[in-house]
Amino acid sequence: MDVIITKQAYASLHPRRPTPTALAKADAQCTYEVNGCCDCANGGQEIAVAHDQVDAFRARFACTGGCTQRYRECGTGKVACERGLCVYHEPLSP
Repeated sequence: MDVIITKQAYASLHPRRPTPTALAKADAQCTYEVNGCCDCANGGQEIAVAHDQVDAFRARFACTGGCTQRYRECGTGKVACERGLCVYHEPLSP
């Protein structure tokens, strides 16, 4: 799948340039999302965004084509608010 990421979408993922999609004050304000069009098993990156910004975050991607096939479980990590930003921590390997 070809993923077109706008400058605004890139900026929202860059830790030095937080945008409203990542701003939060508590863990409960953050939720799991995938950066791009494919789920984590198919080439997407697991991240966390603010609950009230999910629609705006998803609207930043224009997707065409197909995803790569990786087959793994997604969203099993921890979403948290750290220093005012939503973050996603991947689970530790067994």
